[in-house]
Amino acid sequence: MNRCFWFIRPSSLFAFASLSIALIGQLGAQHLVKHEKPQPRGGASSAYEPNRYQILNINNLWTWATYDGQTKGFGTYFPRGTTWTTYVYGFIFGSKAFVDSNKTQPAPYGQHIRVGGSNYSSGLRQGWVIGRGANAVPLDPSLDPRARIYRIRRDWRTAFRDFNGNFTEELRRDAAESYEIKITEVNQQHMQAVFDRYEKDWKEWLPGRGAPFIDRNKNGKYDAPPPFSDTFTHEDLIPGNYDEPGIALGNVNRPADQVIWTVCNDLHRITSVGRFGSEPTGLEIQITLWGYQSDAALGSVFFRRVRFINKGGVEVVYSGARGAFWLDSMYVGQWVDPDLGDNRDDLVGCDTTLDLGYVYNANAIDLEYQKFNMPPPAAGFSLLQGPVIPASNNTGYFDLSLRAGYENLHMTSFTFTNFSSTSRYTDPNGGYYTNALFWYKMLRGFAPLEGPDQRFAHPPEVEAGPFPLAGDPITGAGHIDGLGTDYSYAPGDRRFMISSGPFNMAPQDTQEIVVAYVAGLGADRLSSIASMKTIAQQLQASYPDIEDFSTGVAQREATPSPPEHFSLLQNHPNPFAGVTRIAFSVRQAGETQLAIYDMLGRELRRIVAGRVEPGLHHAVWDGHDQHGRALPSGIYFCRLFVGGEVKARKLVLVR
Repeated sequence: MNRCFWFIRPSSLFAFASLSIALIGQLGAQHLVKHEKPQPRGGASSAYEPNRYQILNINNLWTWATYDGQTKGFGTYFPRGTTWTTYVYGFIFGSKAFVDSNKTQPAPYGQHIRVGGSNYSSGLRQGWVIGRGANAVPLDPSLDPRARIYRIRRDWRTAFRDFNGNFTEELRRDAAESYEIKITEVNQQHMQAVFDRYEKDWKEWLPGRGAPFIDRNKNGKYDAPPPFSDTFTHEDLIPGNYDEPGIALGNVNRPADQVIWTVCNDLHRITSVGRFGSEPTGLEIQITLWGYQSDAALGSVFFRRVRFINKGGVEVVYSGARGAFWLDSMYVGQWVDPDLGDNRDDLVGCDTTLDLGYVYNANAIDLEYQKFNMPPPAAGFSLLQGPVIPASNNTGYFDLSLRAGYENLHMTSFTFTNFSSTSRYTDPNGGYYTNALFWYKMLRGFAPLEGPDQRFAHPPEVEAGPFPLAGDPITGAGHIDGLGTDYSYAPGDRRFMISSGPFNMAPQDTQEIVVAYVAGLGADRLSSIASMKTIAQQLQASYPDIEDFSTGVAQREATPSPPEHFSLLQNHPNPFAGVTRIAFSVRQAGETQLAIYDMLGRELRRIVAGRVEPGLHHAVWDGHDQHGRALPSGIYFCRLFVGGEVKARKLVLVR
């Protein structure tokens, strides 16, 4: 589906090598079997392993992350303190690899297509890549203690000690969740260890290796703030214009309240082949998770940025010489095994207007959530910022800032698999051909089946495409899951992946994606979907200027409503002085017009005019009319015309 983004490298040696790789792939690739529900890693007497695992637990959900880019199976829980919505999630990338810039000499060992990432286990190892191209080598993590996972919380010193210097209940809860023990089992040693770790990670943050930081003084480098003390706390960082570890969306004075960061790479051949049957691609991968402390809708969200750097250090010819590949037709996917409470009654779907893949419950009652006297929630991943591709007249986002001459790709496919002996669509597994190549099919929106590319089965009235299960579960319209047919399996254990591509990466290029995990809880299973989608819509409309927003109604009061044919969201910011973003969505392709009018109804500027594809779109207005003249301060109206219908929003321009 096309989307509009209106924003503004001797034959005998070859045979032997190919056979060797195939055997390694068949023997080394781990068999993907469904594990039991995640069990606590620890206990009251177990070791705390913050070098390897960390938990994001700042708001109404918690999720685990590891130093090698995966989540193992420790789960994502929502609401915090109840039960799981996700068993494990990871990311997968795939591309065609070439030795030369003209892309005429494919990667060696019979593996033109390279795939990597993580799912139930990781094809990556912790640590950064030293050097570039032929000189690039992966850090040996056993030689550098900095090759670990980091977790910071900017208020750790004041939130975890009271005025008398005693540890707080908030720290006790964090320690219970970090150790995975009962809160009554937490002792002073547990709390001290967690407290000390926050301090260590804050002080040893690694901006020089890619860890994000807030460049408040705007000098392009990290200047560590003064150490915290009784007279200098996190509350002094913003007024003093100090840099700080962490990340901020839009407003540098609205930093994330908790951040997790790690760096890993796919250069370790045994690890890469063992996971996906694929030789390495040569990527360094930096992963950031963050969340905001909020009782409103933002408290049901965490964010995840995955940054890919094409460092090289891989074999580019059969002689063993190393270098970096030219990557073509590359895709990235956010993969998830979403066990929503009891995984035997799960259903999945996607919403192309929100770049969203999600899980919801088939039944009114979920056996796990019933233990908490709660209806089942709904949860999923929404792609907020896709990879950038050149676009001469557009503007895209990269590194949380605008980049002229680019645009961001949207979700370009949704795929799913079932954990069932009767399903045609099962997890890719085994060696290169049924593992890496099947994943590459899925990344491009095709089913993981042998032979020519095939789309997923679909109802007779729905055209086959890259977005199966894109119907509306609330109304029952379109292609939905759970009907017990060959195109809509009976409820059960599911996995899904939202993907974006294609794009290219030259040696040393960097790409990144940003996704949001969004959870919604309504009065019942369907209103939970509505709640989740409401939050996702607000995130899409405001990104990257994320603010602490509210859904407008309590989540448990959310009720399902029929989908609109099209929608026009409120511009942001509003009022505005320079430029403002306008987001709108259409459910069907068609002629669309977006224009600015004055109070007298006169058209001043036509921003969008022409055929628009289904999905969420963005436009910008700079406060000028169609002749380029700056308009005065005042009230203006943005009107969206679709299929003979119109919607309007009020805009306030302040000079």
